[in-house]
Amino acid sequence: MKKKAIYIVLLVVVALGIAAFFAVPPMLTKHYYSKALEQDEAKNFSEALALYEKVNTVDSWYRMADIYADSTITESYSPSLALTHYEKALEGGKPEAAYEIGRIYYEGLGVEPDTIKAISMFDLNAGDKEVSSKGTLALHFYNAKDTLNALKYGELAANLKDYEAMTKMGKMLIEWENVKDVERGLKYVTEAADSNYAKAAYNLSCYYSNPHYGIKTNQDKAFKYALQAAQADYVPAYNTVFWSYYAGEGTPKDINQALYWVNKGCEAEDAESYYYKGMLYYNGDGVAKDTKTGKELLAKAAEMGDTDAQAMLDKISGNAAARARAQAKRDKALKDAINSMNSATFLYQNGIYF
Repeated sequence: MKKKAIYIVLLVVVALGIAAFFAVPPMLTKHYYSKALEQDEAKNFSEALALYEKVNTVDSWYRMADIYADSTITESYSPSLALTHYEKALEGGKPEAAYEIGRIYYEGLGVEPDTIKAISMFDLNAGDKEVSSKGTLALHFYNAKDTLNALKYGELAANLKDYEAMTKMGKMLIEWENVKDVERGLKYVTEAADSNYAKAAYNLSCYYSNPHYGIKTNQDKAFKYALQAAQADYVPAYNTVFWSYYAGEGTPKDINQALYWVNKGCEAEDAESYYYKGMLYYNGDGVAKDTKTGKELLAKAAEMGDTDAQAMLDKISGNAAARARAQAKRDKALKDAINSMNSATFLYQNGIYF
């Protein structure tokens, strides 16, 4: 028995010696990792991967996964290898890997899409990527019209200052009848807008300009937030600012500013902007009358799917059936205008002037 015990001890010592021989010493590990980072920053990804492999730590696995997951790095792009290394990193205690694993399954990158698996990953603590993780869940349930979960994860993401989540929370609470809480929703959207999130500013502009949402109309605030969104190059806001300057809603009339913003919309290839600009030229409204240019702009808007532009072209062409459709549309617009603070928009879009 004594000999057997000694033999076992010798085997353990030898095994430990072999392991120590092949293990990378801590100083050398640090050296390899430093060199790997240098190659990584220099975009020498093949060399970086080889060095990260030698380091063999949680941080190196995570960074290897990032490289494999980056589709712009064509020579090493491999979603399956990315998944393997993110899973190793997660097991090794890197919580941010949970978000990346969830994203791979959610988007079906190199694997069959698996929403359930993705949600289970997003639901974990994701460390520095907790905002992205909970924000993705909030957006998923929002699009799925799952009110309870959308509110649950939306609130979590909003509390982490995810401005998209705040905007969506506001939209749900202001617009969805089954969870309506206008005051609370307005707070979420306002905080996001006041943090310079353009989409929230644009939504806030819509809320303040239309009594339909149950918010007291305030054209000054509507213009303020629309301009903020437009100045941040949020394209849908261009036309709102154009109209504000054109009609003098929330700001003094200024045709030059109106033209500036409608031109910005056209530069962004926005169909509605082409429609508005076409109407200005066709009617000589604020610009020298040029029916040819007006019709060309309207035709471009119509080609891009703008139904108002097509209706105007039909009216210009003198098509009787088209005129009847246009008249019906005008009648409906007049009726709708009664219940809308933005009645001038309805009238202008339907070719009714004073």
